[in-house]
Amino acid sequence: MKQLIKILKKIAPNDPNIYVIPAIEAMNHQAYRLAVGYLRQAKKLAPQDPSIDVNMGLVLKRCCKYRWSKHFYQQAINKAPERLDAYIGLGMNAKILGEYALSEGAYKKVLNLKSNYVSGHINLGICYLEQEKYQQGWIEYEWRLKLNALKEIEKHYEKPRWQGESLQNKCLIIYAEQGFGDAIQFIRFVKKIQKMGGKVIVECQSTLCSLLQTMKGVDDTFPRFKSLPQYDYYLPLLSLPYLLNLEKTDLHVETPYLQLSTKARKQWADIFSVYSNNYKIGICWAGNPQHKYDQYRSISPLLFKTLSKVNNKIKLFSLQKGLAQKDCNVFEFIAVGDKFETFMDTAACMAQLDLIISIDSSVLHLSAALDKPTWGLIAYLHDWRWGKHDRNTTIWYPSMRLYRQKQYQKWEDVFNMIKLDLAGMILDGQ
Repeated sequence: MKQLIKILKKIAPNDPNIYVIPAIEAMNHQAYRLAVGYLRQAKKLAPQDPSIDVNMGLVLKRCCKYRWSKHFYQQAINKAPERLDAYIGLGMNAKILGEYALSEGAYKKVLNLKSNYVSGHINLGICYLEQEKYQQGWIEYEWRLKLNALKEIEKHYEKPRWQGESLQNKCLIIYAEQGFGDAIQFIRFVKKIQKMGGKVIVECQSTLCSLLQTMKGVDDTFPRFKSLPQYDYYLPLLSLPYLLNLEKTDLHVETPYLQLSTKARKQWADIFSVYSNNYKIGICWAGNPQHKYDQYRSISPLLFKTLSKVNNKIKLFSLQKGLAQKDCNVFEFIAVGDKFETFMDTAACMAQLDLIISIDSSVLHLSAALDKPTWGLIAYLHDWRWGKHDRNTTIWYPSMRLYRQKQYQKWEDVFNMIKLDLAGMILDGQ
């Protein structure tokens, strides 16, 4: 990096890009402190350059310094009032800080400047959804369908996207467009389609097929990107709330809304029979490492290990898929996730547990969809579906309690609260 700066200095000694280019490179390697240092040097050379403020805002947001990040985006806007990326950055930081009016205003300014700006619409939709302004949110969230990733998926379909036409004697394919957790959460709305007649087939990840097949209103499932059956329309799953014009009161459904097969239930009941006198807690501390926010949500398993000290009846069962017993021995967990072949296995295992404690992952959604007592570990930078920072319950799942992180990377206070609640619950015999 230093060699690169020397070369750039010889070419253009007063050009701020001498430092901006290495700053971006450092940021891409998560060397955020180094990136900030370079951008400070760049700012000395070009104090009125708004792009330096935008880059500083981006670095500080990735460091979770949201107030400082917001400050630099505002500085960029002061210098360049039509800079779209500065308004987007301001809106993101304001939402994280719970300053929703400021966030909405920033995104609306983007759309005033460029009405078809996809990122502006999507982020405004997410801001609405986090505030439970659902009908406004669904409308804006539909702009995600203009993203290249979803455009590529939709090339798979030759028939038209469903726009609410009659489904009498028709077949609708609903495809799970996002992750496992999204599919488990939004599959609840298929039941509302059932009243319209016709046949509903769900296209999803192969490991979800047998489980989603149990949802009332689903006639059949098939693995994603395989040969299509005969159909008349298709629809991405997360567009159902928009097309059905759903309000807050429509989001709640009776749980469990997914069911277990008799075979899977018996198999896992036999496995757990030796733990009948224990208080059995299923735990999940890490999600997909490829998820863009995984660094914020995943937690050290060492913190979970402390839960077993609350009461000697407690046994901790690792629901992490693919983690063998030898990997769990150091934490004194019992590995069951390595036995999961499909989500039906995961569900049948959960049926034998007394409590599930999980980060924001498919495990969290599945547990609550099955109406199991579920404690969700929600990061400070969280997904819109978990709502505002002051909520410890969610309309999506009646059996779920939310434990919220108050500060980035600080999970100790969360686990202290969990241990207190866990001790009281076991003492009360719940």
